[in-house]
Amino acid sequence: MIILLGDVHNYTRIIQHAGAIELSNCDLIQVGDFGVGVFDVSGSDDYRLKELNKFLIQQNIFLHVIRGNHDNPDFFKGNHRNVYSNIDFIPDYTIKQIQDKNILFIGGATSIDRKANPNVPDVMSPTGFYRGRKIGVDYWNDEALFFEEEKLRAVRGIDVVVTHSAPGFVPPYLKTGAEKWFESDPELEEEINVERRNLSDAYFILKQNNKISSWFFGHFHFHVTDYYNNTMFRCLDILEFYELR
Repeated sequence: MIILLGDVHNYTRIIQHAGAIELSNCDLIQVGDFGVGVFDVSGSDDYRLKELNKFLIQQNIFLHVIRGNHDNPDFFKGNHRNVYSNIDFIPDYTIKQIQDKNILFIGGATSIDRKANPNVPDVMSPTGFYRGRKIGVDYWNDEALFFEEEKLRAVRGIDVVVTHSAPGFVPPYLKTGAEKWFESDPELEEEINVERRNLSDAYFILKQNNKISSWFFGHFHFHVTDYYNNTMFRCLDILEFYELR
Protein backbone atom coordinates (compact mmCIF):
# COMPACT_ATOMS: atom_id res chain seq x y z
CA MET A 1 0.00 0.00 0.00
CA ILE A 2 1.22 3.50 -0.93
CA ILE A 3 -0.16 6.50 0.97
CA LEU A 4 0.40 10.17 0.09
CA LEU A 5 0.46 12.79 2.85
CA GLY A 6 0.04 16.57 2.52
CA ASP A 7 1.98 19.32 4.25
CA VAL A 8 2.54 18.73 7.96
CA HIS A 9 4.77 21.72 8.95
CA ASN A 10 5.78 19.81 12.09
CA TYR A 11 6.70 16.21 11.36
CA THR A 12 6.06 15.04 14.93
CA ARG A 13 2.35 15.45 14.12
CA ILE A 14 2.63 12.37 11.91
CA ILE A 15 2.85 10.18 15.00
CA GLN A 16 -0.48 11.44 16.30
CA HIS A 17 -2.36 11.56 13.01
CA ALA A 18 -1.06 8.30 11.53
CA GLY A 19 -1.64 6.63 14.88
CA ALA A 20 -5.23 7.91 14.99
CA ILE A 21 -6.09 6.11 11.75
CA GLU A 22 -3.97 3.08 12.72
CA LEU A 23 -1.79 3.44 9.65
CA SER A 24 0.69 0.60 9.20
CA ASN A 25 2.45 -1.64 6.68
CA CYS A 26 2.83 0.95 3.93
CA ASP A 27 5.05 3.34 2.06
CA LEU A 28 4.16 6.89 3.10
CA ILE A 29 5.07 9.72 0.70
CA GLN A 30 5.07 13.22 2.19
CA VAL A 31 4.83 16.05 -0.37
CA GLY A 32 6.96 18.69 1.38
CA ASP A 33 6.68 21.26 4.17
CA PHE A 34 7.75 18.48 6.47
CA GLY A 35 9.11 21.09 8.86
CA VAL A 36 12.64 19.73 9.13
CA GLY A 37 15.39 22.16 10.06
CA VAL A 38 12.95 24.90 11.04
CA PHE A 39 13.85 26.48 14.37
CA ASP A 40 16.23 23.61 15.08
CA VAL A 41 17.82 24.25 18.48
CA SER A 42 20.61 22.17 20.00
CA GLY A 43 19.98 19.14 17.81
CA SER A 44 16.27 18.95 18.51
CA ASP A 45 15.66 17.73 14.95
CA ASP A 46 17.77 14.65 15.53
CA TYR A 47 15.95 13.81 18.75
CA ARG A 48 12.50 14.29 17.22
CA LEU A 49 13.39 12.44 14.02
CA LYS A 50 14.58 9.48 16.08
CA GLU A 51 11.22 9.46 17.88
CA LEU A 52 9.39 9.55 14.56
CA ASN A 53 11.62 6.83 13.15
CA LYS A 54 10.88 4.64 16.15
CA PHE A 55 7.15 5.03 15.53
CA LEU A 56 7.59 4.22 11.83
CA ILE A 57 9.50 1.03 12.67
CA GLN A 58 6.77 -0.06 15.06
CA GLN A 59 4.10 0.53 12.40
CA ASN A 60 6.16 -0.95 9.55
CA ILE A 61 5.97 2.34 7.61
CA PHE A 62 8.70 3.67 5.34
CA LEU A 63 8.51 7.45 4.93
CA HIS A 64 9.64 9.20 1.73
CA VAL A 65 9.96 12.99 2.04
CA ILE A 66 10.54 15.77 -0.51
CA ARG A 67 11.50 19.33 0.38
CA GLY A 68 8.92 22.07 0.65
CA ASN A 69 9.54 25.77 1.07
CA HIS A 70 9.34 25.31 4.86
CA ASP A 71 12.17 22.77 5.03
CA ASN A 72 15.91 23.31 5.32
CA PRO A 73 17.22 22.33 1.86
CA ASP A 74 20.40 20.91 3.41
CA PHE A 75 18.44 17.84 4.47
CA PHE A 76 17.66 17.02 0.84
CA LYS A 77 21.14 17.06 -0.70
CA GLY A 78 21.83 13.36 -0.14
CA ASN A 79 23.71 13.37 3.15
CA HIS A 80 20.62 12.53 5.24
CA ARG A 81 19.33 9.62 3.15
CA ASN A 82 20.73 6.86 5.32
CA VAL A 83 20.68 8.49 8.74
CA TYR A 84 17.28 7.12 9.83
CA SER A 85 16.28 3.60 8.89
CA ASN A 86 12.67 4.41 7.91
CA ILE A 87 12.96 7.99 6.62
CA ASP A 88 14.35 9.00 3.24
CA PHE A 89 14.99 12.70 2.55
CA ILE A 90 14.82 12.61 -1.24
CA PRO A 91 16.98 14.90 -3.42
CA ASP A 92 15.23 16.70 -6.28
CA TYR A 93 14.85 14.76 -9.55
CA THR A 94 15.27 11.40 -7.85
CA ILE A 95 13.36 8.47 -9.34
CA LYS A 96 12.38 5.69 -6.95
CA GLN A 97 10.58 2.44 -7.54
CA ILE A 98 8.11 2.12 -4.70
CA GLN A 99 6.18 -1.12 -4.82
CA ASP A 100 4.82 -1.25 -8.40
CA LYS A 101 5.23 2.47 -9.17
CA ASN A 102 8.14 4.40 -10.65
CA ILE A 103 7.96 7.85 -9.06
CA LEU A 104 9.78 11.09 -9.88
CA PHE A 105 10.27 13.51 -6.98
CA ILE A 106 10.81 17.27 -7.41
CA GLY A 107 10.79 19.48 -4.32
CA GLY A 108 10.91 23.19 -3.68
CA ALA A 109 8.59 26.20 -3.85
CA THR A 110 8.48 29.92 -3.12
CA SER A 111 7.29 31.22 0.26
CA ILE A 112 4.75 34.02 -0.10
CA ASP A 113 5.35 35.10 3.52
CA ARG A 114 9.11 35.50 3.34
CA LYS A 115 9.17 39.29 3.84
CA ALA A 116 7.71 41.63 6.43
CA ASN A 117 4.23 42.91 5.62
CA PRO A 118 2.66 45.90 7.45
CA ASN A 119 -0.75 44.94 6.02
CA VAL A 120 -0.78 41.53 7.73
CA PRO A 121 -1.40 41.55 11.48
CA ASP A 122 0.63 39.31 13.76
CA VAL A 123 -0.48 39.07 17.37
CA MET A 124 2.82 37.39 18.28
CA SER A 125 4.87 40.37 17.09
CA PRO A 126 5.59 43.39 19.32
CA THR A 127 5.27 45.59 16.23
CA GLY A 128 1.76 44.33 15.61
CA PHE A 129 2.43 43.31 12.01
CA TYR A 130 4.05 40.34 10.29
CA ARG A 131 7.85 40.64 10.52
CA GLY A 132 8.80 38.10 7.87
CA ARG A 133 10.99 35.01 8.01
CA LYS A 134 14.66 34.85 8.96
CA ILE A 135 17.32 33.52 6.60
CA GLY A 136 18.76 30.27 7.89
CA VAL A 137 16.12 29.92 10.59
CA ASP A 138 12.77 29.44 8.86
CA TYR A 139 13.55 30.65 5.33
CA TRP A 140 16.32 29.73 2.88
CA ASN A 141 17.47 31.49 -0.28
CA ASP A 142 17.54 28.17 -2.15
CA GLU A 143 14.02 27.11 -1.14
CA ALA A 144 12.48 27.53 -4.60
CA LEU A 145 12.00 24.98 -7.37
CA PHE A 146 15.09 24.33 -9.51
CA PHE A 147 14.01 23.71 -13.09
CA GLU A 148 16.43 21.26 -14.74
CA GLU A 149 15.34 20.60 -18.31
CA GLU A 150 18.12 18.16 -19.20
CA LYS A 151 17.23 15.89 -16.30
CA LEU A 152 13.56 15.98 -17.26
CA ARG A 153 14.30 15.05 -20.87
CA ALA A 154 16.34 12.05 -19.70
CA VAL A 155 13.50 10.58 -17.62
CA ARG A 156 11.95 7.34 -18.83
CA GLY A 157 9.42 4.87 -17.47
CA ILE A 158 7.81 6.86 -14.66
CA ASP A 159 4.16 6.44 -13.63
CA VAL A 160 3.80 9.10 -10.93
CA VAL A 161 5.21 12.58 -10.21
CA VAL A 162 5.36 14.12 -6.74
CA THR A 163 6.11 17.84 -6.39
CA HIS A 164 5.55 20.46 -3.72
CA SER A 165 4.02 23.12 -5.95
CA ALA A 166 1.99 22.53 -9.13
CA PRO A 167 1.81 23.23 -12.86
CA GLY A 168 -0.06 26.38 -13.77
CA PHE A 169 -2.82 24.62 -15.72
CA VAL A 170 -4.32 22.88 -12.66
CA PRO A 171 -6.04 24.41 -9.61
CA PRO A 172 -5.46 26.76 -7.94
CA TYR A 173 -5.49 28.94 -11.05
CA LEU A 174 -5.70 32.21 -9.11
CA LYS A 175 -3.19 33.28 -6.49
CA THR A 176 -5.92 33.60 -3.90
CA GLY A 177 -4.39 34.57 -0.58
CA ALA A 178 -1.08 35.62 -2.14
CA GLU A 179 -2.11 39.04 -3.44
CA LYS A 180 -1.80 40.71 -0.04
CA TRP A 181 1.92 39.91 -0.06
CA PHE A 182 2.75 41.42 -3.47
CA GLU A 183 3.00 45.06 -2.38
CA SER A 184 5.60 44.33 0.29
CA ASP A 185 7.46 41.85 -1.94
CA PRO A 186 7.46 43.30 -5.50
CA GLU A 187 9.27 40.33 -7.09
CA LEU A 188 7.01 37.69 -5.58
CA GLU A 189 4.22 37.58 -8.17
CA GLU A 190 6.56 37.02 -11.10
CA GLU A 191 8.56 34.40 -9.20
CA ILE A 192 5.36 32.47 -8.51
CA ASN A 193 4.29 32.75 -12.15
CA VAL A 194 7.66 31.48 -13.37
CA GLU A 195 7.59 28.59 -10.92
CA ARG A 196 4.18 27.43 -12.06
CA ARG A 197 5.16 27.80 -15.73
CA ASN A 198 8.27 25.74 -15.11
CA LEU A 199 6.21 22.92 -13.63
CA SER A 200 3.84 23.13 -16.61
CA ASP A 201 6.86 22.78 -18.90
CA ALA A 202 8.08 19.87 -16.78
CA TYR A 203 4.80 18.05 -17.38
CA PHE A 204 4.89 18.51 -21.17
CA ILE A 205 8.54 17.44 -21.35
CA LEU A 206 7.88 14.34 -19.25
CA LYS A 207 4.81 13.39 -21.29
CA GLN A 208 6.95 13.00 -24.39
CA ASN A 209 8.57 9.83 -23.03
CA ASN A 210 6.39 8.75 -20.10
CA LYS A 211 2.82 7.75 -19.35
CA ILE A 212 2.07 9.70 -16.20
CA SER A 213 -1.02 8.35 -14.48
CA SER A 214 -0.99 10.72 -11.50
CA TRP A 215 0.74 13.82 -10.17
CA PHE A 216 0.57 14.77 -6.47
CA PHE A 217 1.39 18.06 -4.77
CA GLY A 218 0.64 20.08 -1.62
CA HIS A 219 1.70 23.66 -0.79
CA PHE A 220 -1.72 25.31 -1.30
CA HIS A 221 -3.45 24.03 1.84
CA PHE A 222 -6.61 22.66 0.27
CA HIS A 223 -7.60 19.54 -1.62
CA VAL A 224 -8.81 19.16 -5.17
CA THR A 225 -8.64 16.57 -7.95
CA ASP A 226 -8.34 17.57 -11.59
CA TYR A 227 -7.56 15.75 -14.84
CA TYR A 228 -5.45 16.82 -17.79
CA ASN A 229 -4.42 14.64 -20.75
CA ASN A 230 -5.38 11.46 -18.87
CA THR A 231 -3.26 12.42 -15.86
CA MET A 232 -4.90 12.83 -12.48
CA PHE A 233 -3.64 15.84 -10.53
CA ARG A 234 -4.28 15.71 -6.80
CA CYS A 235 -3.63 18.60 -4.42
CA LEU A 236 -3.36 17.35 -0.86
CA ASP A 237 -4.54 19.46 2.06
CA ILE A 238 -2.61 19.84 5.30
CA LEU A 239 -2.32 16.42 7.00
CA GLU A 240 -4.48 14.78 4.33
CA PHE A 241 -3.82 11.07 3.68
CA TYR A 242 -4.58 9.65 0.23
CA GLU A 243 -4.15 6.07 -0.95
CA LEU A 244 -2.53 5.60 -4.34
CA ARG A 245 -4.19 2.65 -6.09
